[in-house]
Amino acid sequence: MKNWFLQLNRLVNVNGTDEHPLFVFKVNPPSISNWPNGITPNKSLVDFYKVCDGGLISLQYNFIELKDIELETKQWEQNLHNYYGDGQRVLIYGKHVVFAFDSQGAPIIWDSENDKVLSFYAAGGDWEPFNQSFDEFISSIFINSEEDDDDIWFIALDQLKLVEDKPTYQDTASKILDESTNLPDNIIYLKIAKELYKQYNDNIEALTEALNYIKKSEKIKVLSKKDVRLKLELELKSNA
Repeated sequence: MKNWFLQLNRLVNVNGTDEHPLFVFKVNPPSISNWPNGITPNKSLVDFYKVCDGGLISLQYNFIELKDIELETKQWEQNLHNYYGDGQRVLIYGKHVVFAFDSQGAPIIWDSENDKVLSFYAAGGDWEPFNQSFDEFISSIFINSEEDDDDIWFIALDQLKLVEDKPTYQDTASKILDESTNLPDNIIYLKIAKELYKQYNDNIEALTEALNYIKKSEKIKVLSKKDVRLKLELELKSNA
């Protein structure tokens, strides 16, 4: 399987992380939209949207959602019509696909006839060919070089290697539920709350979930003084 595909999948799986700078790069879950009508599908581009529905991938590129590709491509076709004053279209829907924007707001475009990625700088610019297929383009985003060592994108990718195997707080709660079927419910809820508090004390969503489990337990029995203290700590942290 291609490296970029695996990396994107990992980014989707860590959505909601509090790790900095990893949390900067928000990547959407896979798209449920259909491929746009009238555009020849590119296998790598289609595969991209099977694993994520766009998002900020590096500081340089913001990939648009699949449902917006048709609208953005047609809009740019209209914006660039008669750009050279000859009445001709620069960007042609069906041949060109706008799938991302760079950090300057210029459209990143796939040319279906040549399987090449290029950009167009409308503000006094022209075509900027990347001389890469889509597969080569997306792969290059994940390749680090010595001059990129301080780029927070590559710092985030290094973090990704460390956090990708860490279970989510939802996974942790489900695991305890599955392993504790013979215990009273209130005891199970307290176990979950304490484990979430121990493992995810810097994650507000996890702390809120822990507080919810404490409240479930409270409905079944009166909490001990220790449990009440935990509840108060959770309330303070969740509201911080």
